[in-house]
Amino acid sequence: MPPELQTPATPCLIAALSGLLESLDAGHWQPDNTPGEFLARDSHNHELRFQSGTYADSCEVRSVGIRSPKSEIINLFAYPLPHVAKPIFALEYVRFGQRGIVAVVDMYPALEGPGNLTYYSNLLKRTVVEYPQLSYSQEYPAWYAECRSGDDIFVRPDQTDEFGDLCELAAKLWASYLDGPQLRMSQSELVLRHRESIQDYKRHHRLNSPGRKLLDKMFSETWTDSFLKEHHFV
Repeated sequence: MPPELQTPATPCLIAALSGLLESLDAGHWQPDNTPGEFLARDSHNHELRFQSGTYADSCEVRSVGIRSPKSEIINLFAYPLPHVAKPIFALEYVRFGQRGIVAVVDMYPALEGPGNLTYYSNLLKRTVVEYPQLSYSQEYPAWYAECRSGDDIFVRPDQTDEFGDLCELAAKLWASYLDGPQLRMSQSELVLRHRESIQDYKRHHRLNSPGRKLLDKMFSETWTDSFLKEHHFV
C-alpha cells in the first residue's frame, strides 16, 4: 500500500477516499504490480497517492488522491471484469481553498441489457431524493456529457460544507455498489462487447481528463502520459 496522505482538518476528502478503500475486504483484494513512482509522488507542495488492484474477482479498482495546502482532488473508479455484468462506478470530488468545484458519482452501464442494471440506476435516483439540499447542476462539460449514465449525481457545491453530505453519500453508494447484484456472463460475444465498451470508457477519460494539465504541471508530460496510459486508465 502506498503511504497515506496527510489530511487537513476539513473538508477531508482524502480521508473519505481512504474510508472507501478501507471498506474493501483485504482478503479479496489483489493489488497490481504498480511501480513505486506511480504509487506515491510529491512535487510543488502537491502529494499524489494511487492505488490499483482487482477486487473479489469482480472489478478493477483504481483511485487517486491529490492534496496540497489549498486543494484536494479524489477520484475512484471500479471497472467490472468483462464477464461480470455490472456498471462502472465513477467518483470524482474537487475543491480548491474554501470553494467546491465539482462532485460527481455515477454508475455507468458499459453493457446495456442485463436486468440487474436497473438496480443501480434506481439507486442513484433514490439518492438524489434523499439529499435534496445539494447544489445539483446540469451544466456538464461537453466531454463528460458523452460518458454519463443519465442518472448520475453531478453537483457544483456552493460551499465546501456540502462535502460532508457528499462524503456520506459516497460511502453509501460505494457500499451498495459492492454489494449490488451482478451477473456472470458466459456468452463470448457479450463478454467481448463489454470489454470493448469498458476500454472505450477508459480511453475517453484518459484523452479528456481535466486533471491532465495539473499533473503535467506537478510532474511532467512524460510521467503523466505513462501514468494515465499504463496505470490509471489502462
